[in-house]
This record gives sequence, C-alpha cells and structure tokens, in this order.
Amino acid sequence: MLRKLFKNFLAYIIYWSWYSLRVIIMVITSFGREWALSWIKGSIASYLRDKAPISIVFGRIRKAIKVI
Repeated sequence: MLRKLFKNFLAYIIYWSWYSLRVIIMVITSFGREWALSWIKGSIASYLRDKAPISIVFGRIRKAIKVI
C-alpha cells in the first residue's frame, strides 16, 4: 500500500515537473521571439535614422533568425 502510494506520488511529481519544464521552454521561446523581433525592428529604425550601416542591420537580422 505504502509502496503504491509512493509510486503514484513519484509519478505525479515527474508529470508536473515535465509539464512545468514544457511551460518554461514555451515562455523562453516566446520571449526569444519577442526579443528577436524587437531587435530587428530597432535595427531597421536605426538604419532609417542613419545611425547604423546596412551591414550591421543584416548581421542583426541573421542573428535574430537564429534565435527564432
């Protein structure tokens, strides 16, 4: 009886740990996308204000695509 209870408890902990890990990965991925898109937008705005050369903008876009 105690062994079965422990197994169920352990299965419950593992399930929720896995679920929590999936949620954390989803949040990090979402944050990564948001960050990458805002970085691209800021880079393009800097180029349009003549504060960054086009080569820098292309490099940032390439890096942001790797993040996404």
